[in-house]
Amino acid sequence: MFDLFFFGVLPYLALALCLVVGILRFTVKRFSYSSLSSQFLEHRTLFWASLPWHLGIFAVLLGHFAVFLFPGFFRALLADHRILLAFEATGLIAAFISLIGLALFTVRRVFSGRIQSVTTTMDLAVLVLLLLQVGLGILTATLQRWGSLWATGVLAPYFDSLFRLQPDLALVKDLPFIIKAHAVLAFVIVGLIPFSRLIHMVSLPFTYIPRRLQIVIWNFRRRKDLVERAALEDESRRQFLRGATGVGIGAVLIGVGTLDKVVPFFKGPDLTKEEREELLSLKVKKLKATAEQKALELERMQSETLFVANLKDLKRDSGTYFIDYQMSPGLAFLDAAGLPLLYSAKCPHLGCTVNNKAEGGLVVCPCHVSHFRVADGGRVDGPTPTGLRTIPHLLKDAKGALVTAPEAARLGEYQVFIAKGERS
Repeated sequence: MFDLFFFGVLPYLALALCLVVGILRFTVKRFSYSSLSSQFLEHRTLFWASLPWHLGIFAVLLGHFAVFLFPGFFRALLADHRILLAFEATGLIAAFISLIGLALFTVRRVFSGRIQSVTTTMDLAVLVLLLLQVGLGILTATLQRWGSLWATGVLAPYFDSLFRLQPDLALVKDLPFIIKAHAVLAFVIVGLIPFSRLIHMVSLPFTYIPRRLQIVIWNFRRRKDLVERAALEDESRRQFLRGATGVGIGAVLIGVGTLDKVVPFFKGPDLTKEEREELLSLKVKKLKATAEQKALELERMQSETLFVANLKDLKRDSGTYFIDYQMSPGLAFLDAAGLPLLYSAKCPHLGCTVNNKAEGGLVVCPCHVSHFRVADGGRVDGPTPTGLRTIPHLLKDAKGALVTAPEAARLGEYQVFIAKGERS
């Protein structure tokens, strides 16, 4: 229920508030579309706070949006450990720089008497939320390392499902609390944008470009000075227009040159007939795999029990993979008494699939090296917060009858099933 609200409803609610109230504020209170700058009241601390905050948060947001918009490209790019390390270090440094700016903003708001007089409750609330958000981002980067890489396979598909209006909660339900809180707080901040001075982010001064230049003239200047300054104003305007035209032409040329390199990169090279056939063959395989997955989903909707394996085929040192009712991987082992042990194969840390080979009675998650006991699925070590989820099972005999009291002499005849709706 909590995941449904925070990750299925809150994102759309926050975006709706941001758009609807933001447009309403622009139409009703257009002159409030600014940061309501307090620079005239205090400017020294403002400078040292504004510069690191804007530089740091711009770099952090740019990294987030780049990974979410181009997950495939960054998954391939960050496969190189050196690039991944540099990318993570850059993001962490930018987060600390933005945190310094926020801390100075907070000190300025709290300890400056002049600034206190124009500080609202919403200003303080936004500062606290931003401090929490940046702090959670730093904790995520340090405690859940390599987020820029695993986010391409976890968070990027989730945001893609949001934009397709089909939120996939299964992608985020097993995430650690810190990451969930970081995402939820981002939605809250987006929803508060039109109610706070954060609205200035979407206030772009386009009207300043065609506006006539303003020149302050003292009232005791001679008429000759007025005429000269008027001529200077016209000349300045012409110079500005020439410069703007030159900059525009240069930007267009740079953009054309950049697109000439970028578009072929994403478009890909021209393929030969054999390469196109191979690519089409891969697409057919993907379609078949998708069809098989949908068939599995249909089977799980129609069947009250699902076959896992013949009991005689299960082993103690090698688990048998199966797909449960939630379309998640499971592992089936044999215990010392010859009876089945069924666990979810999804690591509770970030949802990676656990290895099925048991060594010393332990299985390992290959993503972040968490170990679990085969005997009870319990956690041994690693970053995982809990052990593997146990999946209840059923035994049936060769005739399909349910076995409530297994007989040791007939264990080889039994089959292992799971039932719909059964969760440990």
